[in-house]
Amino acid sequence: RHCLVLFLLLNCVSLFRAEDLSANKVKLIDYSPQTGNYLFRGNEPLNASNEFAYDQLTSYFQMIAQENNLTFPNPYWLVDINFLNELSGQERQAIEIEKKFFRENRESGQFVHWMLMGTPFEDPILYNKSQKLEKAADLPEWMHDKMPEGLSKVREQLEYQDTLPVVMYAHCEGGCDRTGEFSGSYYMQYLNMTLEQALQIDSQICGREVHTTERWATEWYCWYLVASLNYSLTC
Repeated sequence: RHCLVLFLLLNCVSLFRAEDLSANKVKLIDYSPQTGNYLFRGNEPLNASNEFAYDQLTSYFQMIAQENNLTFPNPYWLVDINFLNELSGQERQAIEIEKKFFRENRESGQFVHWMLMGTPFEDPILYNKSQKLEKAADLPEWMHDKMPEGLSKVREQLEYQDTLPVVMYAHCEGGCDRTGEFSGSYYMQYLNMTLEQALQIDSQICGREVHTTERWATEWYCWYLVASLNYSLTC
């Protein structure tokens, strides 16, 4: 009975459609002047016809680059970093649409699936400071989302000079929670933001706080930076 309930919870969402690609959700995270590579965040890049919104996404990138007095490359190589859960019916459908686009448009870029789920059973408030530091030091071993490894690869890509400029687009479905966890972790590690500042950006973009499990994961990443990389952060 429990398995049936779980199956229904994961798949009944497919009866509803996610919002279309939103200009309000597409934001610049980072840019490398040395390589000309970009890192953006946003929501699911599908249009009203449930097709990959490549041209619309490109127009948003160009607009944001112009607003920041940057030159957006043409052509460019798009790396679509997808945080969705393939156990969910709706999200599995979105994953397949994105994969199909890149299979049919191999010259446009590549699809990367990196499923994020936060830390649903690890509320940091249950640990004192010394316990948090001890647990956070082992975060790469127990955290499902593998954030240290994933962020390292993203940063390496940003700084790598390739044949074409690379534009990474990191997203979940709504562009808020899993995307907020990823972005918040990146803000702290590479853009010298505090945990509070990182979470505030996520709240401003979405008009609400990041959901609990992803907020916990972001806080744990803050503690990881302190415990393992000697960052001076208030977590």
